[in-house]
Amino acid sequence: MRAARILCMILIFISPFILHVWKKNMVNALNIKISNLTGEVQNLERNVAILNSKWRREASPGVIEGKARKILNMRYPKRGEMFTIEDFNF
Repeated sequence: MRAARILCMILIFISPFILHVWKKNMVNALNIKISNLTGEVQNLERNVAILNSKWRREASPGVIEGKARKILNMRYPKRGEMFTIEDFNF
């Protein structure tokens, strides 16, 4: 009976220390996760910036016009030139 009482007293006095250590450990683990996620967010933002610049470059009128000329053989009509529907093969 006396041993159980002493054990309970020890647990009562040690439990705040154990809870403090557990809390600090959890905070450190969460800080590490936040740091890792911040790095991932920065990588994703960098990738988005790269993709936006590629999209702006590919969506520019000059590039679209160049591809239309090369792939579809399209061109602007010359001054005074008229196209009729029969000119196109539908």
